[in-house]
Parts: sequence; C-alpha cells; structure tokens
Amino acid sequence: VAEPCGCSAGDQCCNSSTSRGVQHRDDADHCCCPASAQLLFSDPPAKCMEVKKCTYDCCAPGELLCGDACCEAGDKCLLGVCSAQASTPQPSPCSQRPWWEIVPGQKCFQH
Repeated sequence: VAEPCGCSAGDQCCNSSTSRGVQHRDDADHCCCPASAQLLFSDPPAKCMEVKKCTYDCCAPGELLCGDACCEAGDKCLLGVCSAQASTPQPSPCSQRPWWEIVPGQKCFQH
C-alpha cells in the first residue's frame, strides 16, 4: 500500500485494529487487513503478533499466544509449546507398607 490507510473496499487499515500487537506495529498504517477478520477488530482485543510484513498470528481474547499456537486460559507457554499449568500437589495420605504389618493398622511415613 503506497499511502497510509489507502485500503480497498472490504479492507481496513491495520492501525485501527483493537489488538495492540497489530495496532502499534511500525508498519500498521501501511497494511490493510480484511474488515471481516474478527480477531483483528474484536472487543475485547485479541492477542496478535506480526509473523511477517502485514501478516499476523492471533489468538482469541482470553487465550495465550504461544509461538504459532494458542493456549487455553490457565495454560503456560514454555519454549513455544502450550502446557497445562501444574496443579498444586496434594498431600499424600499415609503410606501402607505391607512388610511392616506386624502390628495391625495403617503406618505413616514422612520423607
């Protein structure tokens, strides 16, 4: 696009995107995005990043952009891969050690 926001019908200037990852790019006022691209103009804003000039990867609001994937809410992004957030370990119940079953009842061991 030669002039800022000289987009054709059906397109919208990318600098009007609700996504900060699109809107604040240095070249956003020279890129035209399809007006039908719901993620680029959604409210609440999507998470987007430019992968090459005027081409964006976006995830829906509430999702986490992780490399070329979208992670579900609550997941973590580790080296470009989504992984479920580790849950808090629950205390384990007493261990039963059958070889100590000389005296009846449950035996508890702490490590």
